[in-house]
Amino acid sequence: MRSAFLSMLGHQLQTPLAIIKGYTNTLSRSDADWDSSTLHRIFEAIEEETDHMSQLMNRLLLASRLETGELPINHEQVQLSALAQKAVGRLQPAANNHDFSVEYPDYLPTVSGDPGLLEEVIMNLLDNAVKYSPDGGSIEILVDGDAARGVTLTVKDHGVGVPRWETRRIFERFTVLNIPSLSKPAAWESASTFATL
Repeated sequence: MRSAFLSMLGHQLQTPLAIIKGYTNTLSRSDADWDSSTLHRIFEAIEEETDHMSQLMNRLLLASRLETGELPINHEQVQLSALAQKAVGRLQPAANNHDFSVEYPDYLPTVSGDPGLLEEVIMNLLDNAVKYSPDGGSIEILVDGDAARGVTLTVKDHGVGVPRWETRRIFERFTVLNIPSLSKPAAWESASTFATL
């Protein structure tokens, strides 16, 4: 468990750290004279990657606290469609190359759950969809169901997909999937951990 956690953390931190290092190396060049707009873009990118690392750490620590039973779960009646729209609103500024849509029927029953944790599950699913689908692609969130069947939330993107032999591992905690068509391993963040607790 601990080694899996550390392995996924290492994989997930590599990209933002590499981006920040690249920008700091660029800024330290003595032969360059950067104009203010270029500097602004660089600082914005560094800030964005720092925020991403902070979010990642918060999510992983939250998942760890859930795992050890140290985090209380507050059950309320929650409307999943509203949480999906809220999650899209949070993620949209950092994923402006993707087109999000949330679809749901006029009548949708509520579900019992912790709204904060459910929102994190949705955020993690959307974050993975953004990471592993092409820029400019659409990401569709469908919320459907009724009182008899329950409510389901589906996230559909146009990425490479998960190979059949890896699908059984999606719900393992802190999973890193090896997908041949990706240039780096796909780290399945804590959404699956929340879902299986």
